[in-house]
Amino acid sequence: MTEAEATTTTIKTEILGYTVPWIVSPGDQLEVKVSTNQPWYSHRLMRLIQGHEDPNYAPKRHEYISSVKEERHPGRHQVCHVGSYAKADLGVEAFQDLGPGLEFSVYMFPTLLDAGHNQVLVSTLDEENKTGFALLINPQNVLELRVGDGTSVVSLVTELAPQLKVWARVTVTFSFTPATDTDSVVVLQYAPVPVACGVAKIGSPVSHTQRLQSPAALSSRSGSGPQTLYLATGWIGGGVMGNCFNGRLDSPRLTSGSRVIVQYDFSQEIPSDSIVDVSGHGRHGVLVNAPIRAVKGHDWDATLFDWTQASYGYGAIHFHEDSLDDAAWATDFTLKLPADLRSGAYAVECTTDDGVTDHVTFFVRRRPGQAPATTTTTTAKVAFLASTYSYLAYANEHMWDWSGPSMWDKVAWNKTELFERLAARRDVGRSLYDKHVDGYGSVYVSSKRPLMNVRTGFVHWAFDRPRDFSNDLFMLDFLERQGVAYELITDHDLEEFGMAALEGIDTLISGAHPEYTSMRHLQCFDAFADRGGSLMYLGGNGFYWVTACDPARPHRIEVRRGIQGVRAFENPPGEYHHSLTGEFGGLWRARGHGPNLTVGVGSAGSGLGSGVPYRRTAASLHPDLAWMWAGIADHDLIGDFGGGASGDEIDRYEVALGSPPDAVVLATSLPQSALYNLFTEEIGFGVQTTNGANNPKVRSDMVFFHTRGGGFVFSVGSINWIWTMAWNCYDNNVAKLTSNVLHHFINHSRPKSP
Repeated sequence: MTEAEATTTTIKTEILGYTVPWIVSPGDQLEVKVSTNQPWYSHRLMRLIQGHEDPNYAPKRHEYISSVKEERHPGRHQVCHVGSYAKADLGVEAFQDLGPGLEFSVYMFPTLLDAGHNQVLVSTLDEENKTGFALLINPQNVLELRVGDGTSVVSLVTELAPQLKVWARVTVTFSFTPATDTDSVVVLQYAPVPVACGVAKIGSPVSHTQRLQSPAALSSRSGSGPQTLYLATGWIGGGVMGNCFNGRLDSPRLTSGSRVIVQYDFSQEIPSDSIVDVSGHGRHGVLVNAPIRAVKGHDWDATLFDWTQASYGYGAIHFHEDSLDDAAWATDFTLKLPADLRSGAYAVECTTDDGVTDHVTFFVRRRPGQAPATTTTTTAKVAFLASTYSYLAYANEHMWDWSGPSMWDKVAWNKTELFERLAARRDVGRSLYDKHVDGYGSVYVSSKRPLMNVRTGFVHWAFDRPRDFSNDLFMLDFLERQGVAYELITDHDLEEFGMAALEGIDTLISGAHPEYTSMRHLQCFDAFADRGGSLMYLGGNGFYWVTACDPARPHRIEVRRGIQGVRAFENPPGEYHHSLTGEFGGLWRARGHGPNLTVGVGSAGSGLGSGVPYRRTAASLHPDLAWMWAGIADHDLIGDFGGGASGDEIDRYEVALGSPPDAVVLATSLPQSALYNLFTEEIGFGVQTTNGANNPKVRSDMVFFHTRGGGFVFSVGSINWIWTMAWNCYDNNVAKLTSNVLHHFINHSRPKSP
C-alpha cells in the first residue's frame, strides 16, 4: 500500500486525531495529535454524556470544561506510516575488513505475491551514498538484488521465483576478487525447505550467478554513521520506510568468511519488540509496527503447540505491509488536565473554520487512593466499567470491505459521515476483525492512532444504531439522570491496578458489549464479589475472548482466535498462544472460566435483525423480588419497543456451562427470528437446527442471584438492553427495571474491607 493509496479521500473537509495517552488521570498532560486538510481549527475540552441524535431516544448531552479555554491551531495533514519491519544499527565497524566477501542468509515464507510493489527482504542500502545492498521480491515475483558501488545502484534481476507459502532458505553471497581486478561476483541461491509435516514434494535449490561491472560498496562511507540493517522493508525516500514484505522471516544471518557479523534468533524475547543478536556482538534490533510474533518457523513439526515450551519451531516473525502500532504523528498541542476533573469519557472537540468536527475521545480515571466522586448529597459507590479492550478490538473495523465473499454481503450499509471518514483513511490500521492484505488475521490493535468509530455519535453501518462505545454512553446518561454519583473505570485500569481500581465501589456496572477480557479482569470480578460487591451485567457476548495486554505497552492488546468461537478468521494451528503473555488464547469458555461462572449467563447466539422483548417467568413473581418489579405490571413484556431489548448478541442461563443452580431466571426472551443463529461453539453436528426460529437455545435469559460474599448479580444477556433503555428518554420498563435494581444494590450492598 502506497502512502497515496492509504490517504486518498473524497472528503471535502477532513479532521481527525488521537491522544497520547488514551487513558489518563486528573492533572495529567495529554498530547493531542490532529490531521486536517484545513488551514485552521479550534479545540475545546468536553465531558461526554450521550452523543446520539434520534427523537425516539434520549437527547444528546455533553458538558464543556470551562476551565480549559478554547484555542485555535494551524492545521496540517498527517499520515500513518503503515507496515511492520525490523531495524538494527550494526555499528561503523560491522562491514569493515570483509576480507573475501559477505554472505546474508534467511529463511523466508512469502504470504503474498503479486503485491503490486517491491517487497524488501533485507536492506542495508543507502541510496544517497550509493552503498549497501537490498534483496527483494519485485512486482514480477522474482528475486532482485540491488547493489551500490559508491556512484550508482545496480539492479540484478534473477529468474528465481519464490513460491507462495513455501519455506525456503535464501542466500546472497558477495565474493570479492583480488585487488588487481575491478569487479565482484554475487551468487543468489533459493533453496526450498523440506516440509516437516506431510509428504508434499518441493523444488530443488536453484541459483543465479552474476559478475558486477564494478566492486560492490557494501559498507557506509567514512563519517556517514553506523550501518543500519532493515528486515522486511527499505527506504522509499523522504525519510519514509516502505515496500514492506508480506510474510515470515526466520534466522537472518550476516557473515564474512568465518566471522559472524550478526545472527538473529527471533525465538528469544518473543513478548518484546526487540530482536536478539546471538553472535556475541550485541547488535540487537527493534521491531516497528508490531509484526506478529509467536508464529511457526521453518522447522515447526507439530510436536509442540506452545511456544513457551518449545525449543525450536518458533523462530519466525510475520511481517505485513498494512500493520500499524503507532501512527507516530507529531503533537499539535498539549493539554494540562484540571486536577479536579471527574472520571468519565471525554473528548477534545476539534472544529475546522467551516464547521466540521471530530470528537477525539479519551478517558479519565481517578488515581488509586483518590477520593470518590460526589454529588451534592452522595459519594460514589457505583462504577461503570468502560470496555476499553472491546473498544480497541472493534476500532476502525473494515468488515464491510472484505475482498472476496463477505458475511455481510446482504446487509444494507448505513453510510454515515463517520463511516465515510473511516472509508477514506485506509492508513489508520485494522481491527481484530480484519484480515491483513495477505489474508492472515489481525492479532494486535493499538490506541496510538485515530480510533474513528470510538466516537460519541457513531452509528454502526450494519446495525443502524449506536454500538459499543456510543451505545455505552446511554448508561452514563442514565446514571446522570438518576442522580447517582459514579466513577468511570476502564478495562486498562483493572489490568494495571487490580482491586485498587475498585476501592470504595459497592456496585460495578458493565457496558453493553464487554466481549474482550483478561484473566486479571476475571480475578478482579471474583474478588470484588467475594468482598460483597454487586455486579450488574447489562450486555451480551460478555467476557468471551481471552485478551492479553502488556503493562509495558498498554496501548496494545492481543487476541488469538481458534478452535472455538464466532470469529471473522482463525489463527493457524500452533499459533493459539499469545505472544505478549504466553497464555493460551481462544474462548474463556474453553479455558474453564466462561462468563456463566461470573454473571450467570453466557453467549448463545447473534443476529442482525430486530430483537424481541422478554417475558417474565413465574419465579419473578415471588414476593421477595417485589422490589425489582415496582412500577411494572406482572404481564408486561420487557422491552417491547425500540427494536427489542433482546437482540444483537444474546446470552442464556446454562447450568452445564457454570451458571449457578440457585440463580433465579427472571425473564426469557420471546423466540428470535430466523435471522438469529446459535453460536458455533454450541454446534456439534451440521444436522442441528441452528436458527432462532426453531432452536430454543438462541435466547436471552435475565438472571439474579446472591454471591457467596453477600452481594448480588443481575444479568440481562443482551447487547440491545442499554440501547432500548434509552427509548422515550428512559421512560419505559427496561429503564424502570434497571433503576430498581441499581438503587436496591446501592442501598443493600455492603462490601467488606479488603
